[in-house]
Amino acid sequence: MRRLLGVLVLALLLYRPAHAEMTVQEYLGTPATGTKHDVTVLWLSGIELGLSWANIFYQHEGFPPLYCPPEHVALTHDQVVSILDEYLKSDEAVQVDKTAVGLALLFALKRAFPCPPK
Repeated sequence: MRRLLGVLVLALLLYRPAHAEMTVQEYLGTPATGTKHDVTVLWLSGIELGLSWANIFYQHEGFPPLYCPPEHVALTHDQVVSILDEYLKSDEAVQVDKTAVGLALLFALKRAFPCPPK
């Protein structure tokens, strides 16, 4: 049952319907204030929460984590946005018109919280 849950979580993270996921380009075009901004920030925080739960699941099942934040750290909405924005400013390899912002957030979290070498 737990393996099935893990497969479902992974499938949900990787599944990308044509218009259901915001691209990095669309994210960068989001206004800096207002309702659309607020909704986008909450949506990104939800993605981060899902990734953190996936991390917990992976560690419980003996797999390496996706990224390694300090223990007992819960990121604020502003921190999630800041981590993503800093990553997007520094990484020229992101194809803004094709990359899902959720995937970019995962890479940003991996950069912000690298796992120690084994």
